[in-house]
Amino acid sequence: MMSWRQIASLAEAGIEIGAHSVSHPHLDILGRERAAMEIVGSRSAIEDAIGRPVRTFAYPHGYSTVATRRITAEAGFLAACSVRHAFSSRHEDRFSLSRIIIEDSMGAAEISHFLVGKGLAVAPTAFRPTTFGWRQARRIKQLMATTL
Repeated sequence: MMSWRQIASLAEAGIEIGAHSVSHPHLDILGRERAAMEIVGSRSAIEDAIGRPVRTFAYPHGYSTVATRRITAEAGFLAACSVRHAFSSRHEDRFSLSRIIIEDSMGAAEISHFLVGKGLAVAPTAFRPTTFGWRQARRIKQLMATTL
């Protein structure tokens, strides 16, 4: 973990600092009010700490819905990322951009391939049906946990 001072120093050096939520929940299964609090609250906290605008958002766990993407846009972000471990296409929704997963097992050669656009597929423009099925399974799991 980094201190706010360290994060501000990175921002001053030209590194983009984006928001990621207040408590790292699965935003796609939250109600609109709670999702908005997570999205807007994280932006406010970071901007207050670093004294600079926060323009991008990354959905925790990569999960988003039409509603969370709308909240993100209404909050004034310019773009947001899901995961999908693929290159973004020119046709992707700017509030659901793909991002590449960098793991500690990857070496410089593999990461260098990503930087020049090699080694991964371009993300499909639409989410696969399994994405919606997985969301429903997580919602059911959450409901079961709160009713027990």
